[in-house]
Amino acid sequence: MSERLALFILTILFPIAASAGAWGVGSYDNDMAQDWYLDIQGAPIRGIIIERAFDVPPVGYLDVDECSIVFAAAEIIVAKRTGDLGSIPFDGNEWILSLDSPSNLLLEKARLAIGYCLDEARSELAGLWKDSQYFDAWRLGAETMTKRLQ
Repeated sequence: MSERLALFILTILFPIAASAGAWGVGSYDNDMAQDWYLDIQGAPIRGIIIERAFDVPPVGYLDVDECSIVFAAAEIIVAKRTGDLGSIPFDGNEWILSLDSPSNLLLEKARLAIGYCLDEARSELAGLWKDSQYFDAWRLGAETMTKRLQ
């Protein structure tokens, strides 16, 4: 078992002991997604940054951070489309409602990126979840996200 996988499993099994980081099945239940959101919150070109989150290559290996950002960006798009900010766990998130409505092309890019992140053969995130007892819950959340982007 790799050191990274062992740390990941310990973080899930002992969340209080692993207080230095956040990890759970939700889109913002990890440090990378939270940091990314906080970084873009005050950026003047938030829409472009969100769109770029889905610029994942159709081939090659995707690391945990890339896929964490994909899910965080998808959550923002869903919140914009529905007007429901409840899935964004930060104060001051009303700026999301002022974003341009996502185009069909952007929605398709988001769905494709999530699909790539669900592929255990090319996604570190999917591989880590596959080795945990929470894989089914994580996968269900990701598949639900894809449906919400239809």
